[in-house]
Amino acid sequence: MYRAVLREEPAQVDALHLLGLVAQQRGRPAEAVQWISQALQHRPNFAEAHYNLGLVYRECGQLEAARACFERATSLRPRYAEAFYNLGNTLKDLGRLDEAVAAYQRTLRLRPKFAKALNNLANAYREQGRLEEAAATFRQAIACDPSSAKAHHNLGLTLRALGRFSEALEALDKAVALASPFAEAHNARGTTLQALGRFDEALAAYEQALAQDPQLADAHFNRACAWLRQGDYQRGWAEYEWRFRCKPFAMPALPGTAWNGSAQPGRTLLLYAEQGLGDTLQFVRYLPLVRQRVGRVILACQPALVPLLRASGLCQQVTALGEALETYELYASLLSLPHLFGTTLENVPAPRRYLQADAQLAAQWRERLGGVKGLRVGICWQGNKAQAFDRLRSFALRDLAPVALVPGVRLVSLQKGDGSEQLAGLATRWNIIDLGPDFDTAAGPFMDTAAVIEQLDLVISCDTAVAHLAAALGVPVWVALAWSADYRWMLHRDDSPWYPSMRLYRQTRPECWEDVFDRMGAELQKLAAEKLAAAAPAAGTATPAEGAMGAVGAMGAAAAVPAAAQTPATAATGAMDTAAAMGTGGATAGAILVEISAGELLDKISILEIKSARIREPARLANVLRELEMLHTARQRSLLESEPLAKLATSLREVNEQLWQVEEALRACERQGEFGAPFIELARSVYRLNDHRAELKRQINDLAGSRLREEKSYGC
Repeated sequence: MYRAVLREEPAQVDALHLLGLVAQQRGRPAEAVQWISQALQHRPNFAEAHYNLGLVYRECGQLEAARACFERATSLRPRYAEAFYNLGNTLKDLGRLDEAVAAYQRTLRLRPKFAKALNNLANAYREQGRLEEAAATFRQAIACDPSSAKAHHNLGLTLRALGRFSEALEALDKAVALASPFAEAHNARGTTLQALGRFDEALAAYEQALAQDPQLADAHFNRACAWLRQGDYQRGWAEYEWRFRCKPFAMPALPGTAWNGSAQPGRTLLLYAEQGLGDTLQFVRYLPLVRQRVGRVILACQPALVPLLRASGLCQQVTALGEALETYELYASLLSLPHLFGTTLENVPAPRRYLQADAQLAAQWRERLGGVKGLRVGICWQGNKAQAFDRLRSFALRDLAPVALVPGVRLVSLQKGDGSEQLAGLATRWNIIDLGPDFDTAAGPFMDTAAVIEQLDLVISCDTAVAHLAAALGVPVWVALAWSADYRWMLHRDDSPWYPSMRLYRQTRPECWEDVFDRMGAELQKLAAEKLAAAAPAAGTATPAEGAMGAVGAMGAAAAVPAAAQTPATAATGAMDTAAAMGTGGATAGAILVEISAGELLDKISILEIKSARIREPARLANVLRELEMLHTARQRSLLESEPLAKLATSLREVNEQLWQVEEALRACERQGEFGAPFIELARSVYRLNDHRAELKRQINDLAGSRLREEKSYGC
């Protein structure tokens, strides 16, 4: 019919435009572009035609052309909500998230209850790391369309990323109840149940996902990790090969033939590292076994590990990923070796030591650390912040207090990069040896670290590369593990089949490190006493350094600051008996001494802890840490610690974290001049969170028997 119209009137714009839409609907995008473009030649200001042409271009993957069409449509019709919405979608696909957010916000000013726009705006927030705003916006999308399984699913993913696993599970349960099949939501339920420590239920969720979509690679990968965590290596390593179909693990295009593990004595094999530094350090143990089956091995690994692995001599050639390679016939991924070698719990290759430090560097550090007496303990508390669950696996340096204050222990910082800034507040207080800015710089990454570790009695680390390195060097290492630890550490074990020198200390409840380091501190006291006793016959009496360290352990944190270096405020902390007494006679001139409640004290501590994790400018951070140190001392002297108090303090910290994030979001809206529905919801959340905060403080005051109480009353 449209063609008939065009035979009579070739420039009939509506017929050209509508014929283009028919072509699009019949799966003929090139023809659609031709007809709609002809319509626009005759009517250049036809906003709807620009919009539909943009849809065709976007469907074909021509994103820049689509963006131009949507921008033209919105310039011609400023209240064209659908065009702003698809402009946002296109900008998001282009990775231009800030512009995408602005387009979605413009859409929502025109149509405040546009559920799909709310959902996609929340997805953009999530990609930007603005998780609290994302969660609030997903909830708005659900309020507009409660039947949207996708919005419930996305909310669940966001809450899981925030560590709010129980809430995440509720959202995902709703998603699977609303839509069937919904394999991705069952898979997400599995990872959330896993984070809650409900591993059997997690495995069942992966099975449900795969029953609905047998080709869902992420579910296969997660099921593999669940089997490995349970010690089912036979099924686990085979299933782990599905990872190559998952976006983060996509296999590079390599020439040659994939190695199947068979003997190929005259051929050259390329082994490449595909995941993190710790993974590479763990699985290079297979290289001697590989060399027994092939003629020559080339290892392509992360540049940071090249010097160390060359020094260890595990294979004929070590090169950095991305560098030019000599000719090879076979290739394999480093993390496929457990599968290719048929690894089970009974035959894990676990030599006590398979890496070694550079001999010259080891000698240099042996001399430099020769005067350090007592039990030498290396510490590493922060992994790579870019890792998805780093917030759960890493801990704060201050959490190590039960370890740092053990008499006879001398801490050596092995931390590089993220987390190093935490030393500013505690290095002097705890007498931590900071190896300086040149550490691991001149000789290359990990080279000094390996040489120093060989001079230590023990390494204490979070689940990061330093833990793998220490264990691969055969040095005793204690690893602090999150409640839901990585698959390689399995379940309920305090040892590792991979590392004979390793002990595992697991959280007994999510996101609580206190019991982990209390247990470490108790064990460390025994080791330090044993070392002191063993040294006594040779030394006769303790050296001044040993005596000083004993005093640190007995007197507490304030004594760790050398007397000559103590400020009046630091010295005053030793005299604090309550939060009201910031030093009677030891305080600086003009100090204001006033009694405060236990709830107010813990509230202030939590806020300062949040600031200490966010402030980067050294002078400002020093001010925060100075005040935090004083209040921590007041807490230690004034409050009787208990599990109920610890739980309330943790909840108070979480509420203040949320308030901080909400304020950042509100300020972002203020800067952008965005005062629509998301802004209003954020503003309303402030008083809800503050009410919750006041209730927690009241409970703390009741528990501690504080005679001061905070009261609130609003007329409404």
